[in-house]
Amino acid sequence: MMNDRSGPVNLEALRAIMFVSQRAGFEFGLSERTLDEFRDSENPQYLQWAYDVLNHWQACIEELGGLAEDLARETREAECL
Repeated sequence: MMNDRSGPVNLEALRAIMFVSQRAGFEFGLSERTLDEFRDSENPQYLQWAYDVLNHWQACIEELGGLAEDLARETREAECL
C-alpha cells in the first residue's frame, strides 16, 4: 500500500473508519459488485483485504441466525439500485 501514491491517504481513511467502529456498533459488509471492483483493480493487497472483510462479514451474518437471510436479501436488493 505504501508503494501506491494514494496508499497513505487510503490508509488514513481506513484508520478513521475503524476508529468510528471502536465507538459504535459498526460492521463492514461487501457485495459481489464491490468484490468485483477489488478483483478488477488487480491489486493483490486490496483484494486480500476485501476477502478478509468478507470473511468477517459472513461470520457476523452466521451469528445473527434467522436475520441472516433478511440481511442477504437486503444486500442483494441494494446491489440492484
